[in-house]
Amino acid sequence: MILWIGLGIFVAEIIGGMVSGSLALLSDAFHVLVDSAANIVSIIVAYAVVKRGKDSSKLRAIGGYVNAMLLFGAAVWILWEAVGRIFHPRNILSGVMIAVAVFGALGNLLQNYILGHATDEEESHVTHRAIHLHVLSDLWQSLAVIAAGIIIAVTGWRQADPVLSIVMSIIMMYWAIQLFWQSRNEAKSDNADNG
Repeated sequence: MILWIGLGIFVAEIIGGMVSGSLALLSDAFHVLVDSAANIVSIIVAYAVVKRGKDSSKLRAIGGYVNAMLLFGAAVWILWEAVGRIFHPRNILSGVMIAVAVFGALGNLLQNYILGHATDEEESHVTHRAIHLHVLSDLWQSLAVIAAGIIIAVTGWRQADPVLSIVMSIIMMYWAIQLFWQSRNEAKSDNADNG
């Protein structure tokens, strides 16, 4: 269910980003696509854990590493694009930008609600935390897009779009690094248990 919600948000934000001219909205769309890929990785890991059982921490750690790299890669792309747009701002249809970002935020809240009803065992695994971090980072980015749209609508300051994109890319990098270390710790605990 979370995957389908994410793909719906992606399509809406790609279209909304192209129509509005908002990098922040396009960035959020690609971030949602990365999140969906991360969810697929987590599903594959969960399936492999059920099949193999004994290597569950190792497999979950690998899933966490992949998710961390995907999140970090998306953050680097957003940062690169945003810096370029600081110096070359584009016209932005703030009303479209805000409406689509609100739709994305509502979808992220629904995803977060679904994740909040996971079992205690599922919540303790790094792959579940990875999905949760992806959804939370997407929610924050949707809120940043809404804020940028309001600033643009009220003041006409078009650089709000890339400036908030830069802030979000830095936060995403921080979350990716956290996830990487959590995955590393899970892999170490698996090695200690087997050693």
